[in-house]
Amino acid sequence: MTDSPPSKNDPLNNDHPLNQEAARWLKVAGVKPDPDLQYLFQLMRWGFDRGEVVFDPRYHDIIDQNVDMLLGYPNPKAALDYLCQNPEDPECPLLEECDLQQAWSPGRAVEVAFEALDMRLTLDPRLKYPPIYPFSPG
Repeated sequence: MTDSPPSKNDPLNNDHPLNQEAARWLKVAGVKPDPDLQYLFQLMRWGFDRGEVVFDPRYHDIIDQNVDMLLGYPNPKAALDYLCQNPEDPECPLLEECDLQQAWSPGRAVEVAFEALDMRLTLDPRLKYPPIYPFSPG
C-alpha cells in the first residue's frame, strides 16, 4: 500500500493517494492543505480540534498525543504505514484511499481515519490501549 518511499520532490508523501484524498476533504471543508504536513494527519487534526469526532474523555489526551505524533513524525512513510497497515494481516489494510472516497463529508472522512487509528492502537502490542470507538456528535 505505501511500499514506495516518498520522492525527493515529495518528502512528506503527500502525493500518496490517501493524502490526496485527505487534501480533497480539507478543501471541501474550506481548509487550505499545508504542504509542510501530511494531508491525512492534517485532516485528523482539523477534525479532532473541531470536535468532528467525539471520544470517551478518558482517552482524549492519548488520541490527541497520537495525532501530534503522526503529524510530526520524522519519517512520513513510517507514520502513514503505522496508521494504515494491519500488523495481523498485511493483506487487509486498516485504511485505504477508497475508505476516504466513500465518506460523504469531511467529518465522515475524519471518523474513518480515527476508526483506523483506534484499530491500530488496539492492535499495537506495545500499548495497553482499550478500543474507544469514535462517533459523531449528534
